[in-house]
Amino acid sequence: QGFAEAPEELTLQTVVGLQNRGGTYMGSGRGSFDLDKTIAFLKQYRINQLYVVGGDGTHRAANKIADEARRLKLNIAVCGVPKTIDNDIDLLDRSFGFNTAVAEAQKAITSAQTEAKCN
Repeated sequence: QGFAEAPEELTLQTVVGLQNRGGTYMGSGRGSFDLDKTIAFLKQYRINQLYVVGGDGTHRAANKIADEARRLKLNIAVCGVPKTIDNDIDLLDRSFGFNTAVAEAQKAITSAQTEAKCN
């Protein structure tokens, strides 16, 4: 999907309380992305640092962005932050997101077992 809108400056006013809201503030995507559109966005707004948060697919896309920036001789650093409930990122024992997913699944299983015993 790439980037569609202008970047937003994250200030104290825009981020206060985000941890208590569900969903994603910055947006998310599943599947493919438009590399040319992404590079054009980064160039247009003179972005020289890109942080990506996600799993193995997100990091593969980030690698493509970094490779293209390097090929075009753009001064753009791409930093990947692992976060996945699948725990499918090589070289990591666990990423944040995984433990939360396991804990929530355990709660659901425990609740289901309790309900099953009550009937």
